[in-house]
Amino acid sequence: MPQLDFDGANSKISADKIQGQSGTTVTIPTGHNLAGDGSGLTSLSAANITSGGTLPALNGSALTNLPAHSGNVAFPATQVASADANTLDDYEEGTWTPRFASTWGSGPEATMGPTTGYYVKIGRLVIINAFVITTSVSGLAAASYIKDLPFACSSDTTANNVISTTQGGGLAITPGTYISGMIDRNTTHLRLQLWDSAVGTSHLVTTTEWTDDGSLYISGHYFV
Repeated sequence: MPQLDFDGANSKISADKIQGQSGTTVTIPTGHNLAGDGSGLTSLSAANITSGGTLPALNGSALTNLPAHSGNVAFPATQVASADANTLDDYEEGTWTPRFASTWGSGPEATMGPTTGYYVKIGRLVIINAFVITTSVSGLAAASYIKDLPFACSSDTTANNVISTTQGGGLAITPGTYISGMIDRNTTHLRLQLWDSAVGTSHLVTTTEWTDDGSLYISGHYFV
């Protein structure tokens, strides 16, 4: 038969509520559940649920306060994707190591200097930045890519994303021109492009425009 056990001589059950001394414990025997929609719940005291216990479903319509906690919200290491547009299903932050290469696939790569990149992933949105620096581009072909983005870009037809650049050095571009980048769909690389044409960009930055000690700060975001 279901029962509620209390610690404290003055604990009692009245018609519409449970009362007890401060610090009393309510024990729900195995096989029995708490139920209710929580419409009158206004706060949760600092407490732990142990031994695999769970709280009943609560709608929290009157919930105004949560207890003090560590300030952390943990997501699983592997994303559990949700189709609900109003559900946050992933958060991750970390570092990535850019590589400067002549092709997005296998092929010659530049010798890198102290290159560092950081990223934050919130749901489908990935925010990146990096300082890309080389010490030698000997052997590279005509085109230049920055490889090894932390996540592959979405394959959606409108998913090509623009990467901005800020300070650069060791370049051999025409004064007044500008380098930008575009992440190709369904890949982990971006193509460097040079705004050096009256009609737009040249396809890629060539190794005649990026010298051995070339460097560039990049920043931007894309969707996965």
